[in-house]
Amino acid sequence: MLLTGILLLIAGIVVFRFVANGQSKSFIDRPMLFNNGIAVLLLHLVWLVLLGLGLYFLWQVQPLIVLVLICVYIALWILGYFMGSTKSKARKVFKIYKQLKLYKPQSSQQEICALTATSYYKSLNWNERKIQMTVEAILENKTEEDTDIKDIAQSIFNFETNRSHFGENFDFKTYLKRSSAEQAAIEAAYEQVIGTNSTSSERPELSDAVLQMIATAELNPEEMSNEQLQVFAEMDDHSKSGWIIKILYGIAGASLLLAVISVLFLDWWSVVTYLTVSFALWFIGNKLQMRRISKKFHEASIAKYAMEQSQEKRE
Repeated sequence: MLLTGILLLIAGIVVFRFVANGQSKSFIDRPMLFNNGIAVLLLHLVWLVLLGLGLYFLWQVQPLIVLVLICVYIALWILGYFMGSTKSKARKVFKIYKQLKLYKPQSSQQEICALTATSYYKSLNWNERKIQMTVEAILENKTEEDTDIKDIAQSIFNFETNRSHFGENFDFKTYLKRSSAEQAAIEAAYEQVIGTNSTSSERPELSDAVLQMIATAELNPEEMSNEQLQVFAEMDDHSKSGWIIKILYGIAGASLLLAVISVLFLDWWSVVTYLTVSFALWFIGNKLQMRRISKKFHEASIAKYAMEQSQEKRE
């Protein structure tokens, strides 16, 4: 019965994915089967019946299995909701755009925006023909001067959902409210990923320990840009660390404090446990912090190289 339930559950998921993928495509790319209302209704009934029977058989074996599956589904649904939000998708677009600006400094704004839209749509598993037609439609009648990545992001999302705001039941107030919310989310994501201050005008002051680390790595601070030095300055200021790293360091500090308290009560087993947890969390947090700093320093180095190449080209 357990194997039967698992097979029925897998079959239901396969049919559900087939129906969801088919209905998410445009009218042209959609399989002919989905142009028949009765066929679509029957397909929905098939995956519902398969999932229902699969969960029923699993419930007969062990109700806890069904409860766990339901909890996992709810967690994935919540995660998918946040990942599918406009702000989350806009962050993805701006991260692609930022990377392309770093690695292709000689490319024009239109080329960068076209590559950004292409990369984003490829992550959605769109076919090449559809991507090409969509990108051409997004950049149609746009000049180099009026090609703004925030406007491009808005167009990317409009073509992604294939929505038509105007029609017989068009509600202008709802349209304005939704558009304002999307624009605010795009603006917030832009500030978060790219920001208005992409360069630093002041050279940060580094501690002796950080300067020693730079010297050990055989780097010369005098030849580094302000942005490169700012990355090292973050090593002295833990408030600029990511929230995950802050949580790990916080729990590590709390565990260390509990270890000290356990010493006072001569509870040596707790001392060893808390010290182990504190060291493990500090080690993980330090690794994540160094990876974060290494990535930011790499990006700052590429930006410095791109700026030098641009200056040489102008000269």
